[in-house]
Amino acid sequence: MLLGRYNGQGVEEAAAECVSYSRVTPPGPGGAGGSFARILLMRGRLRGAVLIGEEAADQCETFEHLILDELASPPTARICWTQMWT
Repeated sequence: MLLGRYNGQGVEEAAAECVSYSRVTPPGPGGAGGSFARILLMRGRLRGAVLIGEEAADQCETFEHLILDELASPPTARICWTQMWT
């Protein structure tokens, strides 16, 4: 799934204020269940996401609503993003 400005298009003017976090879940036994997810935050707001695999795709609706609502995440949420996604 590709959501929003998943590759940073249109955010060149604020490139210094963008941060990207990625997470990879290795496949389990038999090669099933692996996933990849990358999110793009600009000025504390979720702007885009790349979600590949079943586990990541389960979060698709949540990320889509965060992008559409354009809610700024408070500093404590940014700390959470950093710990979860690095």
